[in-house]
Amino acid sequence: MANEEHRPNVVLLTAAVSPTTSGKIAVRDPAIRLRQYQGAIARWASALHGSLFRLVVVETTGEPAEKLLAGLGKTESSRVRVLDYSPTPQELARGKGAVEIASIRHVIAQEMLDANSTLFKCTGRLVVVNARRIIEPLGDSVVRSRMTADRSWVDTRFIGAVVGTWTEQLFRDIDLVDDDAGRYLERVMAARLSYESAINGVRLERFHERPLFEGVSGTHGARYSSSAASIRDRLFRPVESVLGAVAARKQI
Repeated sequence: MANEEHRPNVVLLTAAVSPTTSGKIAVRDPAIRLRQYQGAIARWASALHGSLFRLVVVETTGEPAEKLLAGLGKTESSRVRVLDYSPTPQELARGKGAVEIASIRHVIAQEMLDANSTLFKCTGRLVVVNARRIIEPLGDSVVRSRMTADRSWVDTRFIGAVVGTWTEQLFRDIDLVDDDAGRYLERVMAARLSYESAINGVRLERFHERPLFEGVSGTHGARYSSSAASIRDRLFRPVESVLGAVAARKQI
């Protein structure tokens, strides 16, 4: 097994224990959010141990690293890198999507990640229980994600690409993200990906199987069930494949 500190690929968890941005946030209590982050970090650390990916956490509200890692032992804590990012007033004013994407860019710069390294970003209070089956080093220009059939919305809870694609394509329109204006990160990124895909700038790929989330939605407060999602995936994946093929060819 490679030294965990020197693995080139990253799973990045974005965290905001005490959010101050406007917009819909169902869970605002810092104590509750901290416990959820602690639980997710511990599960991710266990899941990635011995894999080709190391775990990095970026926190944007000043929460100390030792609190985020309180659920881990000394050995486990040493395998998790925690970075702090202080959003600008402009980013805070534009909402949580602007803060999140800026924090991802900060991590790439701080860690000096190689352009060919793969980075999967996950919302930090969520766990993808089938992560070891669906994350892998990606090829140049590949973006692994889930999108609506009309490509107007991309699921940014869990999305992956090589660092070069993050920096050259996915970050290109981040100054447009503004929650109050309705330009949510999911829509801005979907628009960029649709454009880049049309001109062969990126190759959009589905996950081999649906990411199975566990945790609580920070936006809606709903609890994600991996078992229910697994059933939906088995039922709807053939339909989704047909819809994707039709959407790529059918004019309306």
